[in-house]
Order: sequence, then C-alpha cells, then structure tokens
Amino acid sequence: MAVATLNPTASSSWVRSNGTNFTETRDGKLLSVAPGLAGHAQAGGARTASDWCHRTFLFYDLSGIDASWINTAKLTLIPSIIYPSTVKPNIYITEGHQLDPITTADFDTVARGHVQRDELTIHGTVDMRDLTVDVRGDFPFDASGLALILAKCGSTLKS
Repeated sequence: MAVATLNPTASSSWVRSNGTNFTETRDGKLLSVAPGLAGHAQAGGARTASDWCHRTFLFYDLSGIDASWINTAKLTLIPSIIYPSTVKPNIYITEGHQLDPITTADFDTVARGHVQRDELTIHGTVDMRDLTVDVRGDFPFDASGLALILAKCGSTLKS
C-alpha cells in the first residue's frame, strides 16, 4: 500500500479570539488573523483573566488526487506548545468554509450560510491530553471525514 503525505497550502492560517469568558471567546468577541501556521493549531482554554480560542483553517490541494486511491486519512500534529483547556480539551476536525485569504470573518461564517463551530460537522477529534510537545501525533478522520475528502478529490479541501 502506498502512502502519500499532503501538506496544507500556503493559504492556510488561523484566527484567534479573545474574551472574558468562554462564550464570548467562542463567539469571536475580539478577533485577529495570523499569517501562516507557525505551530498555532490550538484549541480554547483559560489563561488568567482572558479566555482564548484559535481556529486553524487549512487548505489542501486535491486537484491531482483520484478518490479511488484513498482508503484512510489522518491529521498529523506536532505541537510546539500545549495549553491544556479547562473547558474543552479537544481539537475538532471540521469542514472549513473559509475564504482565501483568511479574514476575521472566517472565525464564524454564519453570514455566508455556514456555522464554523466545533460541535457541528465533526470529522475527527484530537484530545489535547494525547499530544506531547515536539512529538508527532496521528489522528484518523472518521467515516464522515473520509467521505468529505473523497468528495473533494479533484478540487481544494478546506478544513
């Protein structure tokens, strides 16, 4: 069996939200965009007087991939730092509805007819407690995530 590794395109980035509580943070009270990935696939957590949440938006070029070649898929993370969450210790793998380039409006895309929320359309889950700093962690997509990837073959997958 052949194995191929796909890396996110240069358009991939993340949006950070800050708030005084988890609800404000999750709803995107104060937003900022960071260029590139630079190890910032982070989930929400509490730090002193502020809550924060990062939503990472990935683009994968599947234009040259035939769906018949794929039977499994996984997300690989190599964290450079881990902030344990007291609220939600998970990173959710979801379908993305972001624009290119990424803007703060991508944090929650309700205005474009999609809800960019972690508890909807989950295609895999990464428990941050299973991650180790500077150690590769592989997390498989579930059946719906694999179906999404197969449906996007020949185009660009947003996650």
